[in-house]
Amino acid sequence: MVPHVDRRFAERMRGLLTRRGISYRALAAQTHYGKSYLHDLAAGKKMPTLETAGRIDDARAADLGACRRKRSSGRARRRTATASS
Repeated sequence: MVPHVDRRFAERMRGLLTRRGISYRALAAQTHYGKSYLHDLAAGKKMPTLETAGRIDDARAADLGACRRKRSSGRARRRTATASS
């Protein structure tokens, strides 16, 4: 199964960019993604891959890793529950 990023990613990304005063242009320069693509992510028009979310995390523009961790831990709990059934 391919891991997915939490659907709240867009909302959290917008909030953190706004609170920290980071522009799409600055984030694009740090992540090497286009401004339009980043805007689409923040608008919820596109879902990022884990690699994309990781690059945004690495840019320190937003702490979106919590979204990835929550999704991963939920999946691990389901697998454990299924395996023990």
